[in-house]
Amino acid sequence: MRPIPFYISRTAATLLLTSVFGIRFALTFLRRSSDGPRLLRTYLERLGAAFVKLGQVLAMRYDLLPAAYCEELSVLLDRLAPSPSAVIVRTIELDLGKPVAELFRTFDPEPLSSASVAQVHAITLLNGQRAVVKVKHPGVDARYRVDLANLRIVMRLASYLGLLGRVDVEALLRELTRLSEEELDFRHEARNIYVLHDLMSADGVDHKAPAVYLALSGRSVITMERLDGVWARELLSAVERRDLPLLDQWKQRGITPERTASLLLRSVLEQCFTHRIFHADPHAGNIVVMDGGTLGYVDFGLVGWLDEKLWAQQFALNQALAEGNIHRAWEAILDMLEPLPARDLSGFEMDVKALLMDWLFATRVPGTSLAERSSATLFLRLFAMVRQCGLNMSPATLRLIRALMTSDIVTLRLDPSLDRIVELRAYFEDRLKAELQRELPGRLTADSARQAMLGLLTSVRTFQGVVDATRKRLPELGRRYRQEPTSYERASEAMLRCVRALAGAAILAIAVGRWAAMPFFPESYWARAAASLGGWSWGAAVAAMLILVTSGAALRRDRARR
Repeated sequence: MRPIPFYISRTAATLLLTSVFGIRFALTFLRRSSDGPRLLRTYLERLGAAFVKLGQVLAMRYDLLPAAYCEELSVLLDRLAPSPSAVIVRTIELDLGKPVAELFRTFDPEPLSSASVAQVHAITLLNGQRAVVKVKHPGVDARYRVDLANLRIVMRLASYLGLLGRVDVEALLRELTRLSEEELDFRHEARNIYVLHDLMSADGVDHKAPAVYLALSGRSVITMERLDGVWARELLSAVERRDLPLLDQWKQRGITPERTASLLLRSVLEQCFTHRIFHADPHAGNIVVMDGGTLGYVDFGLVGWLDEKLWAQQFALNQALAEGNIHRAWEAILDMLEPLPARDLSGFEMDVKALLMDWLFATRVPGTSLAERSSATLFLRLFAMVRQCGLNMSPATLRLIRALMTSDIVTLRLDPSLDRIVELRAYFEDRLKAELQRELPGRLTADSARQAMLGLLTSVRTFQGVVDATRKRLPELGRRYRQEPTSYERASEAMLRCVRALAGAAILAIAVGRWAAMPFFPESYWARAAASLGGWSWGAAVAAMLILVTSGAALRRDRARR
């Protein structure tokens, strides 16, 4: 492929399609027609390559686009006519350095699917195991390079003319470039699948990512385990058609809509909040239910991950929703918005809290419609408020929320009676119990010990929330509302100094009681109280007090720096 002629032809085709789209879209806008989202999706599909990736990025930007556009772009068809099998075989041999006959026992020349970047073929490994190989189309790198160059020019020009409003064009282009580079180098996807496969295999949830064969993978080729079963889209179709004979047939294989719905919700929560790496596009076409009910994932072109800050924000939000704590949920949402404008957000706060309360009530009242109970509805309404206030969320946050929304839609369609709040609460309780079992010695598994430690952890978590509110929230809110809540900060600091002093005194009392009162004054009340903290209990109590002391010290250092 000659670069200059290809650039000219690709650019000319892009300009022609863009001109036609621009005229049709302008007429749609003037006529106040609802065809705008469909026109945009069709335009991006026909151009393919980087334009499809741009559509996938925009599908997550609910803070920039109306929900109708994001929903339409989320079903963007990423497809391309399949490349000839001889070309695909040549790509495999060049990337892996061996003839296909030495790599696989069999290779099916008919592709199972073909997208804009790659196509997938069924194969059999040399050991007889069934697998699939994903192979990049020839010339796709060149198409992406040309498209990205043209998109930079067009988007910067549109931004200069004021056509893109408050869109941060440079940030959007950076995100698009990064995702395109990762998608074109299959080694990124192979590593993601490998890590997710290991994590899912060890977490006790009945889900899995396919095993990836790194020795048979490279920059343009990924070889992975083939997952067979009933596709979630087929299960959804049977549920909506009320095809009872087919559902009974699948039930004999351990596949039911109710179990699949509950398992999908738990699986996504486990990926997001336990592993902090997750399949970012868990729609029904990317999920297969295997015999026995095991949930399998395919197509890892979009994978998200959470850093410590984003994990803390989202964990706090979902935990607050599970507990019905409206104010904590509002604070978590406020943390997700960046950057916050220096203006009064009290009206926005009241609207968000009313939205949260309305959604929580909808999840509890029998007979409420599926749409009202869906977290997708909650977040779509939240995004509309965010856009109206001119606020933004980070791309990583939006990718996570979109994954949660997508999975929630599938789960409620499979099982409309599923109570998401109950499932959320069960997940957080199980997570806390798992942490407890990991921290405590194996001999201490009695319910009383668990309950004691659960109470202790809850108390520490509550105090940490107070510390966070004093150290971070009050000063931040003061800046955001152009006020300085100095009286609150002073009162909170005084309270924390008292708590810190009491915690220090408690440590001293426990230590002296065990090391002095018990040996020398065994009949004293002090000795009896210290003796009641037997074994692990006194160590846990001291640890809790130390946490309070160190948290208070950190707070004072932080305030001193200000």
